[in-house]
Amino acid sequence: MKSQSKLTLFYGISNKYDLFKKLKYDLNKLLNEANLDRNITIYNTFNFLITAWHLHNDWTKEKSIYIEKKEKLPYEFKELIKAIKYLANGSKHKELTKGIEKNPIQEATKPIITNYYDYIYGEQVTIKINDKYESLSLLTVPLMDYFEWLLDDNKTADEIPNSVDKFSFDSICASDMIN
Repeated sequence: MKSQSKLTLFYGISNKYDLFKKLKYDLNKLLNEANLDRNITIYNTFNFLITAWHLHNDWTKEKSIYIEKKEKLPYEFKELIKAIKYLANGSKHKELTKGIEKNPIQEATKPIITNYYDYIYGEQVTIKINDKYESLSLLTVPLMDYFEWLLDDNKTADEIPNSVDKFSFDSICASDMIN
């Protein structure tokens, strides 16, 4: 019997566009089920973060256009992507130790209400970076804009969305509400 060098199970997800559809599904659940139960919010947050990180890191590294686009990302947005990595991997592994000194997250809260959207959608996980708090519900806007642009092969690296290009943790309103 011939052994396989890798195991691949697709579960109906066989390309980056399928995974992006799953990310949209995860986002819908994150925003629309948050007021049902705190545990459901945590589970949906976990699913969204895992999908977002792997779409960015694993499913979009084979083409030069994706590499070029990722290189054009501004520093603060790269910090957001790095935060997604640590949130995803920190929840996935029992204890995260590898590269922990590069983790930009100062704190992650349990689901709470920090802004108008959280009041409407329900409590959300909030992270603290650069002494600023940001609700995941607000972070999903530039993240989804990023993935739309990244996966659109007709968009150049110079056509970076404004919400990504101008992203800043300093423009966050959740900080004012949590302190």
